[in-house]
Amino acid sequence: MTNQAQHQEAMRIAHLAFLALEAGKESEATGLYKKAYEIEKKVAVEFFHETVGKDFSKAILFKSAANLAKKAHQYREAEIMIGYGLMLNAPYSLLEELRTLYESIMPEVHLVGV
Repeated sequence: MTNQAQHQEAMRIAHLAFLALEAGKESEATGLYKKAYEIEKKVAVEFFHETVGKDFSKAILFKSAANLAKKAHQYREAEIMIGYGLMLNAPYSLLEELRTLYESIMPEVHLVGV
């Protein structure tokens, strides 16, 4: 399966997670978000290592993975994905989005004692 197909699968699973959350099935949603995160993380890391340049696209994938990790309550994983995104030469606005995401997870990271 190509990286693009894997990314689309992660987004499909994330949509199912959203629907589960809307239906009040929080545990199911969390599990689906975790599954989507694992796929998106794999795509982001592979794209990072296999592609020269394209820092904007790489940062977008890491931001996506971080958001999915956050929704799955995997705050340390989100922090790591944000770190990868911030080390790239991406547009300032995207780096600001990553910093804002980082700020939003920090209270949770500290609560779990990471």
